[in-house]
Amino acid sequence: MPWRRSSAGLWNGDRNRKHLNAVLEKLAVKRNCKVNSLEIKELIGEYDFATKQLYQMDDVSQMMLETAEMYLTDLRMQEAADGIYGKGFSEFFGQAVKVFYADSREV
Repeated sequence: MPWRRSSAGLWNGDRNRKHLNAVLEKLAVKRNCKVNSLEIKELIGEYDFATKQLYQMDDVSQMMLETAEMYLTDLRMQEAADGIYGKGFSEFFGQAVKVFYADSREV
């Protein structure tokens, strides 16, 4: 079967998607925290790392900032994210991502 040749790559992708979802669940629990807190920045940093692994990219900042903007402005994205992770999650996540990458550029 041809899919078996890349089964390790598929497994890693699945593992990274699960990691991303786990980080989102951790963020959802903390969505009442300040987006510029160290705890939230560390979780966004973990999300950044897993995203880099999933997409095999060295820098995902532009993609993540575009995604953050979608969480902040796209009603369908907001409804989906808030439906899964709780009311207000989309706003929280979008702002947390923007703060993380703004702070990363200052370093």
